[in-house]
Amino acid sequence: MTYSDRRRIIRKYGFLLLAVLLIFVSGCGQEEEGYRDAAERREEAVGPAQYRDVAGTVWTDLWEMKIPGDRGAEEKVVNVKMNALVMVPNVEKMAVAEVKEFTFEKENVQMVVQGIFGDRAESYDERRLPKDILEKRLEALERQVEEDEMETERFQYIPDHPDRDEIVERLEKNRREVTTIKGLIESAGEDFVREPAGEYQSDHYIGVRNGVEYLLSFQEDGSGQERQILLVPRREEDVWPEELKGMNTVAKRTVSRTPKENKGEYDRARKTAEDFLEKTGFSDTICSESYLLLWNGAPSENSGQRAQTVQRGCRFIYVTGACGLPFWNPGAAGRNYKDYSSETDYSLYTEIVLDVTESGVIHAEWKYPIMTTSVTDDVSLISFEDLKKIFREYIGECCDRQKIYEIEVTRLQLGYFRLGDPLHKGVYSYVPAWKTDGGICVINAIDGTVIHVEEGDGG
Repeated sequence: MTYSDRRRIIRKYGFLLLAVLLIFVSGCGQEEEGYRDAAERREEAVGPAQYRDVAGTVWTDLWEMKIPGDRGAEEKVVNVKMNALVMVPNVEKMAVAEVKEFTFEKENVQMVVQGIFGDRAESYDERRLPKDILEKRLEALERQVEEDEMETERFQYIPDHPDRDEIVERLEKNRREVTTIKGLIESAGEDFVREPAGEYQSDHYIGVRNGVEYLLSFQEDGSGQERQILLVPRREEDVWPEELKGMNTVAKRTVSRTPKENKGEYDRARKTAEDFLEKTGFSDTICSESYLLLWNGAPSENSGQRAQTVQRGCRFIYVTGACGLPFWNPGAAGRNYKDYSSETDYSLYTEIVLDVTESGVIHAEWKYPIMTTSVTDDVSLISFEDLKKIFREYIGECCDRQKIYEIEVTRLQLGYFRLGDPLHKGVYSYVPAWKTDGGICVINAIDGTVIHVEEGDGG
């Protein structure tokens, strides 16, 4: 082929080759962009966001599963009816968290005491209380005894009263306690028997916050299973609103608030509460509920005062959790779930209740406190289609383990589930898991493994 022939071919087909090349380059760019979009979708899909399309829908299905009998026994049949509302928390991500029970060893007690009182706390002897404290306890006990005595009079008309044994037992116990306290009052002093906090070996402390004296106690039952920390003012009247000072009695209760109601007071109280939690070592908590405080003042009969109600302060309830989602759900209102039922069977019943006014935190109660020791953030979760396949495969086995052969599933919810550590008592992991109502079937939302509740995995 001559040089002239080659030039004619280039002139004839050059534009065609150039067009093909441009289309190829453009296609590669689109394909690369497509890959980026797919990668972004996959990245978004690893967390709870991937379930947005199924959240709030109802999974309906019906099938039969045959379970082989043991040692040649006749096979068993499990009939499964799915009519399950799919419940997904409104959070962007979930985590795996390690927690441990907050025991009352020296380091933990010292952290709480110093967080509340600084270095100015003193310990006191619970067996040698001052007269005013004993008199208040006596008053409360006598009131309870009077109520129980009135209740027991009804037993002659309701012989099978469901609370009969409990009320009778409590009445007898409180009568004995009344006799004991009356004896203690005769020899009681005017103040606590105080000692320096020292080595923080005591369960009872006293200190001053914002000019008010408070009592702090660390309480647990004999088995060590039930623990509570309680902070209360020594004299309740010291924290009453100024308008109610001088009243005979003042009762405190909570009411719901709207997001805009008392916002300034609420924001200041919330910051005070969270500063308090940080100082006492519980900053890894989530505010699950908040209320306004109402104080009802009742005057003495001949005082000339009128009954009065004052709104002052807020109550906050904090729970442990991760990524903005509580490990357990203490109630129905104000949660990240809609209609999410209590799951205390699978979680430690732990919450912190704080009452806050312009005087600071005036009441604090830790119920079964735990502490988070580590969090693995933003874990990947299995797809909903994979979940359905796993569920269909294993629901029969889960039912058979619990001797259930007819089941209707009405709820399938994503949340946290507690796994015990077989090697360390009081240490647990919380993992994302899909759970049916009643906990018949629980599936690890990370790897799709089945968690056998009846074997103690869930605590």
